[in-house]
Amino acid sequence: MVYGGAYFKVIGFTIIIYVAGITLGLIFGASCLYWMKKNHQFWYGMFEFIFAVLSGFISIFNFYSVHVWSDMTTTEIFIRTAAFYLIVRGINNMDDGLGKPFFQDVYIKTKWRVLSRLLFNNNTHTL
Repeated sequence: MVYGGAYFKVIGFTIIIYVAGITLGLIFGASCLYWMKKNHQFWYGMFEFIFAVLSGFISIFNFYSVHVWSDMTTTEIFIRTAAFYLIVRGINNMDDGLGKPFFQDVYIKTKWRVLSRLLFNNNTHTL
């Protein structure tokens, strides 16, 4: 069976729609993460840290369930290095987020007030 040009036009159009949808999804997801980093940097760092730890764990587990240490390739080394880098970035973002005014006012000061009431049994120890 020989397919005509219309068949290839439909396949090409379907691929274009598929790729455009994925691209728009990537742009939307990246914009949401950027907004989260600017407004809630601690939680963004926590998300980044958890994602990196899980990605690294899954990558190492999948590799070593089939291979041995001597089978390590350059690609595998880059994957582990990327997970390591993301863990460090996540910790750094959490640290930077702790210093933001919103986090200080909403989380740190309220927790300190509760803790100070429990420890000192009065309201004189506040930040």
